[in-house]
Amino acid sequence: MITKLEDILVVSDLDGTLLTDVKGIPSCNIETIKLFTSLGGKFTIATGRNVESARNVVAKLSVTLPVVAYNGGVIYDYVQNKSLCYCTLNQNSAKLAVQDIMEKFPTVGVEIMADDFNTYLINANQQTHNHLSREKINYITTSLSDTPDGWFKVLFASSNETQLKMQEFLNDRKYKDISFIATSKTYFEIMPSGVNKGVGLKKLCALLNHPIENTYAIGDYDNDMEMLRVAGTAVAVNNALPALKESADIIVGNCLDGGLSELLYSLVKKYT
Repeated sequence: MITKLEDILVVSDLDGTLLTDVKGIPSCNIETIKLFTSLGGKFTIATGRNVESARNVVAKLSVTLPVVAYNGGVIYDYVQNKSLCYCTLNQNSAKLAVQDIMEKFPTVGVEIMADDFNTYLINANQQTHNHLSREKINYITTSLSDTPDGWFKVLFASSNETQLKMQEFLNDRKYKDISFIATSKTYFEIMPSGVNKGVGLKKLCALLNHPIENTYAIGDYDNDMEMLRVAGTAVAVNNALPALKESADIIVGNCLDGGLSELLYSLVKKYT
């Protein structure tokens, strides 16, 4: 039961929800997050980004709680600079899937995010260049066979048309202990089976000893769906996919119009 702001944990997706690649973080979101937390509310993020890419955002927002990263594969504490829990891929299955996709779609970009917190660039294209440069991710160029063991996830970068063809291609194939998820119109990922932002949110709440029914989760894309399903209150920004909006308890404004700020300020008004 929520009776005061201190009872609430808000968990926000990043890209398309809290910020955009081109415009960055709306200033109203930054200011309202600071207001919300200064009055006792709890706030953190759940993102598909790796630890390095999310670090600058965490610093700008002054987030002190652990963060759900790699689409739920890692709970990372930036204060202590360490993982609190993590899950890696079945590497044999993941490697086979990468080989199959690269053979069928030789122009697709491939990045592997490993448990040494490095990003390995296996196959470059314009989309991987955009991704790595925009998020200021340091990377190591290597071959699939030379990539070290222990993978959090694999990211495929391509046009939306190619992504849809990849999804169709994979419908006829089965790989043990791995799953596939689209995280944007150009990014498509391999994750460990049963790992997603919803699982990440459950683990985070357990670590914080916070009742999951007292959480608000806000997102915009397919990889946010499980998080919204398990949260106490599901929130979608207005630019979210139709399926996400249909499953939400609350719909706020667009990302760039400060939809997250709208949510946080409504909670401040209600509980202070």
